[in-house]
Amino acid sequence: MSREERDKWNAVYASDAEGPRFSGPPAAVLSWVLPLLEPGSRCLDLASGPLRHARALAAAGHEVLAVDVAEEAFRRAGETGGAITTLVADLDRWRPDEAAFDLILDVHYLNREFAPLIGRALRPGGLLALEIRLALPDPNRPPPPFRLRPGEARDLHRDLELLRFQENADNEGGIARYLFRRSP
Repeated sequence: MSREERDKWNAVYASDAEGPRFSGPPAAVLSWVLPLLEPGSRCLDLASGPLRHARALAAAGHEVLAVDVAEEAFRRAGETGGAITTLVADLDRWRPDEAAFDLILDVHYLNREFAPLIGRALRPGGLLALEIRLALPDPNRPPPPFRLRPGEARDLHRDLELLRFQENADNEGGIARYLFRRSP
C-alpha cells in the first residue's frame, strides 16, 4: 500500500465528523460467526479501522488483533482495553503468523494477493468471515479492484470449506457475505 493510500485513510478517519465508521453497528456477518466461536478465541480483524468489529468480538469474550494502515482510526477509537491489541501495518506487506487465529474477520478489505495467506493463518477448524462490497457484471467496464465479483470469494479461498454465503445486489453493486472454515 502506498504512502498516498495510507494518507488517504488517515484523512478519511480524521474527517469523519458524523462518526458512522465509529458508532455504526458491527458487520452483519458477525451474527453468523459469533455463535460458532469458543470462549476466548483468538481473532484477527483485518483493515479494522475504528475497532467497531473488534469491540464486538472483545465484548463477546474474545482476544482480538486489529490491524489497519491508518493510525488515525485507532487514535480516534480511543482506549481498547486488554482484549484488543492494535497494530498499524500495511496489509500489502504485513504477514500473519501461521495457524495463529480461530477467526479472521475481513470487512470491506479486498487484497487478492493476500487471500492465500488467510487460510494458512487460521488454526485447524478456524473460521474466515468476509463482508465485502460486490461488483455486478457490467460488459462496458471492468469491476473496481476493491469489489468482489459474484462468486469470486470461493475462488480466492478454495483451500477453505464454504459454510455459508449470501450475495445481495443493490443499485451500488451490493454486499457479499461469506463464512469459510479451515479443515480441522
